Parts: sequence; C-alpha cells; structure tokens
Amino acid sequence: MPLRNATLEVLEQVQQLIRLSERVYSQQHAVAMSPIGTHIRHIIDHLWAFQEGTKTACIDYNSRHRETILENDPLLAEKAVMLFSQWLSEANLDTKSLTVISEISVSQCESTLMKSNINRELAYLINHTLHHIAYAKLLAKTLGIDVPDHLGVAPATASYLRAEKASACAH
Repeated sequence: MPLRNATLEVLEQVQQLIRLSERVYSQQHAVAMSPIGTHIRHIIDHLWAFQEGTKTACIDYNSRHRETILENDPLLAEKAVMLFSQWLSEANLDTKSLTVISEISVSQCESTLMKSNINRELAYLINHTLHHIAYAKLLAKTLGIDVPDHLGVAPATASYLRAEKASACAH
C-alpha cells in the first residue's frame, strides 16, 4: 500500500527530528508560540486519533492530549511514534468509509462531520505531519541544531527538486 509506506517514511522523519532536537526539544523560543515538543505531541495526537478511529470508523481529530509529558520527553515521544509505526505496518487497513470530526471555525466552537476513507486520512496525516516537521525544523535550526534539508519537504516539492537537479545535471 503506497500510502502506508509513505506515511511510514514521514514517521521516520519525525523520529529523526526528535533525536536531532533532543537537547532543545522543549525549549521555548522567543519568536515561536510552541516548542518542538509541542509540535511532535500534536503530530502524535493526530496519529492516535487515526488509530482509534480505525476501530470505530470515526476519527475525531478534536480529541487531543494537550500539555502531556510527550511535549517534554523526547524519548517517550519517539517511542510513541515507533509504536504507531509498528501498528501501521501490521494493521489490516482497508478502504472502508470513515466519518471524520473536526473543528472548522476559529471564532467559535463549531465542528463538522465529513465522510472519508483510510486512504484519504493517510494522505492527510502525511501532509499534516510534514507541515509540522517543517515548522519544528525551522525552530531547531534557530536553536542551533543542524537539521537535514530533506526533513519536512512536501512530496510534490521533493519531486520538483529532484527534477530540477536532474535537469541541471543533464546540462
């Protein structure tokens, strides 16, 4: 399943980012609202919501575990990502229909229910996770951590960069 494999690739990036940023994982930065650990916990919350939702056919992305130990303990966060990756590798996922619950308004408490499926939600998790990796990578760099350029790059951007590099090599 290509989406499962792509999700696992992105989760490897999360684990790499956690290891690289361990020293500054929960350090507050003057220009950022949330430290790296908060972004990692947020990613994990979405992974857990997906995992639970596959059991009930209803994914509730509003169900979060804000301000948990995962925000301050990089080893525990890395273990959580590893356990989810192991589950995803072994899970018997089909393309069954799902219902997704998500907040939609920033000015009031308003959620919506949408129809979806496993493939669509894995694609969402890939993009959502990469977005937060990119933000956390920026924080890590401002805190003096050397982070590889490929972390947090969107799939379409990675393809574009590969094509550009191939074109440059051909000349």
